[in-house]
Amino acid sequence: MNEASCPTLLPKTRLRYNRQRDACVLPWPERGLVLNRSAGDILKLCGGQHTLSSIVNALAAQYPHTKRDLIREDVHRLIRDLHSRGLLTLE
Repeated sequence: MNEASCPTLLPKTRLRYNRQRDACVLPWPERGLVLNRSAGDILKLCGGQHTLSSIVNALAAQYPHTKRDLIREDVHRLIRDLHSRGLLTLE
């Protein structure tokens, strides 16, 4: 995984908004994750068109009061975790 990698959610996983929880959820067969706001914002950009670097740039613009290094760490941590669970690919 590097800054030029393009994360893409696999077809078995679909990012959805749950009104009852007021949160994005990532359901997949027999499991699911309730995401916090920043994780939802990250995954909205994981359609294969954005590199990790461009995801960090977009979130840094969206959250100007958050340190860029912290955003980068959060993006990489989430992407690594979901990749290890087999929920997204990195191209």
